[in-house]
Amino acid sequence: MAGVVPPMAAMGQKVPEIPKTEQIVDYKNLPCPIPYEELHREAMMSLKPELFEGMRFDFNKPLNPKFFLSHSVFMGPTEIPSQSTETIKIPTAHYEFGANFVDP
Repeated sequence: MAGVVPPMAAMGQKVPEIPKTEQIVDYKNLPCPIPYEELHREAMMSLKPELFEGMRFDFNKPLNPKFFLSHSVFMGPTEIPSQSTETIKIPTAHYEFGANFVDP
């Protein structure tokens, strides 16, 4: 394998050199990106996105620069724990209406 010539060098072209980094990284002294106590919460947020059965609808409408309306509809089951291993799901529906007036 010592006599193998790279294809670009065989054709007379210059082989690009890979630049060496001047800094040496000390992998034993890297800072921790998050505290150990929050590691479980960060993992759960990354691995289990917020999924649910049902639907959710949010609508915000500015009528003018000072007055806004908002509607929020949620339809889906509410899970209630039971004494057995199964959970009880009760269908629920929720509607909210909001009117906001902003006067600085």
